[in-house]
Amino acid sequence: MPTLSELISYSDVINKEEVIIHEERNFENFARMTTQMNSKCSFLTDEKYIAKLDDSISMLITSPDIYEKYGDKFKNMGVCLSSNPKGLYFELLNIYEIQNKRPSFKTKIGKNVSISPTAIIPQENVIIGDNCVIDDFVKICPNVSIGNSVTIQSGSVIGIQDFDLYNYNDISKQVYHNGMTMIYDNVFIGCNCVFGQALYDYGKTIIGKNSKINHGVLIGHNDNIGENTKISKGTIIAGWVDVGKNCFFGVGAMVRNGINIGADVTVGMGSVVTKDIESGLTVIGNPAHPK
Repeated sequence: MPTLSELISYSDVINKEEVIIHEERNFENFARMTTQMNSKCSFLTDEKYIAKLDDSISMLITSPDIYEKYGDKFKNMGVCLSSNPKGLYFELLNIYEIQNKRPSFKTKIGKNVSISPTAIIPQENVIIGDNCVIDDFVKICPNVSIGNSVTIQSGSVIGIQDFDLYNYNDISKQVYHNGMTMIYDNVFIGCNCVFGQALYDYGKTIIGKNSKINHGVLIGHNDNIGENTKISKGTIIAGWVDVGKNCFFGVGAMVRNGINIGADVTVGMGSVVTKDIESGLTVIGNPAHPK
């Protein structure tokens, strides 16, 4: 992993803002403060996350004001000061991800696979297992792994670069996604669904085995959908959501980003989930609440 100084030297940051680095340290991954990963580079823009500073952070990008106010909290890490910590973090992450795209391999397609002539499948970095059906006008993007006996119906897009924006130098930019989209065995995906590719090279968007997903469902980047889950048509699940096993989502349900949903949960038709849900509950309404 390059140092922050090296990544800055590759970027257009120089001469556009003053960036100050104190006690630069090597790190192994970019990751948010809430991600359980050691030796990471994170950013801090909100003082409410001060309590989450720990030894897993090797480099922290933050603002001069926060650094001045909480300087004693940063003794065990390197610090990079920026007027736009979040923007700088994603600017440097993008440079790293684009420079370090996944190694290419020839697309692998298993036995007894039915692929429509109108389906779009890249020649590299896709794995499709045995006994799959890929219907008309399906698009499979790179870095997608599909298990055995998976059906994907017409018009669905799997592994798209998802919608995740940051602002830097008064320009709104897309965060480059370099992770995997993984669909396990015996999954059914209806028409016109969209699944996002994971953010970060180690990230995964996961659809667990035996899950059934109806038409027009959106699954955001870095979602983890547990096995045997059923998702009704029109459901929207934003990014970074973790769903346990054996869950059910009614027609038109919505889940905000960063939510944890336990196992055996039912989300009622049209419900809007804004808080974590414990296992075994049925929730309804907007905002969703236990029935």
